[in-house]
Amino acid sequence: MTLCSFETSSGPLTPEITRTLPDTEIIDRLHINAWRNGTLRAAVEAIGRRPLLMAGLWTEVRLTFPALSATQAGYEVFAVVDASAGSSTAAHEAAIVRRCHGHRPRPHGRLGTGRQSCECGIQQQGA
Repeated sequence: MTLCSFETSSGPLTPEITRTLPDTEIIDRLHINAWRNGTLRAAVEAIGRRPLLMAGLWTEVRLTFPALSATQAGYEVFAVVDASAGSSTAAHEAAIVRRCHGHRPRPHGRLGTGRQSCECGIQQQGA
């Protein structure tokens, strides 16, 4: 499990999560894309499984970006969409479509996405 800047911005996990997953290691990260965190990738590699389950709060960024990156790295990623949430219903649904199609545009044109996903994608490319 990862949190973005646990010590500075995300704050502690809710009691419901810590009670449900009491022995789960929390990996603090600075990148929007959790897959860019070497500690996370090392933990995933140590498990040795190729299929991954991913969920996230902020579907269009914190689920989509690491899911696409892990897919590009050769993992089979299952996005648990009913355990994820976007900044809006439209953004969540656009992120699911993007996740299903990867970086490829749809046959009829460009792939839809939300404003925040676009902004964070641009930020991620510059980081």
